[in-house]
Amino acid sequence: MKRICCVAAVVVACLAISACKTSPSEGTVAREYHPVHEGYAEYLAKNPRDLPYPHIADSVEYYMSANTSSHDQIVRSAQFGRARVEFGKILDTTMQADDLQAAFGKLKRTSSPAETDGVVLVFSLDEFKFRRFRSHLGLSVSAMRDGREILSRTYRAVGGPHTDRDVRDAGTYALQRSIQASTKDALDDIMASVIDDLNYRLKE
Repeated sequence: MKRICCVAAVVVACLAISACKTSPSEGTVAREYHPVHEGYAEYLAKNPRDLPYPHIADSVEYYMSANTSSHDQIVRSAQFGRARVEFGKILDTTMQADDLQAAFGKLKRTSSPAETDGVVLVFSLDEFKFRRFRSHLGLSVSAMRDGREILSRTYRAVGGPHTDRDVRDAGTYALQRSIQASTKDALDDIMASVIDDLNYRLKE
């Protein structure tokens, strides 16, 4: 009798432990979102800009404002779930991409623009929105040369909608892929304009 009672107690204890566990569908997976910057470098490598960027012979350093580097936004889609946009990481990855690196004599990030000689680009995010599968981007850019401001402008661009088969077939990653593609479109347009403007100012 005692043995039966002991077995029964063990069974009840096991059932209680099982009931306390959270299944993936109720916990982790239900709250899952995909960081857009993950895999973004690979996406840029596979999808270079159709036309080469204009070229600047000067060495340039770039700096991101605090609101840019700390930007953190969740994009939600009823159909495709959620994705996390950290624009500073996206911009930094963009600046390190081969096609942009090739557009400058030298291009690297700085943490101290005031102590940098030569040309410094300063980026400050004004706006990031993702609507109807398009990235809407506003980016303020200033340029300093030897401590003197030579450029100050806010650039705005809207990326194309990317809901083609490749994106739809991505399943739970579809929203992440769509944001990557559309944000690249917008940044391509902005950076081409920045380089054109900077080239003009450097020749003055």
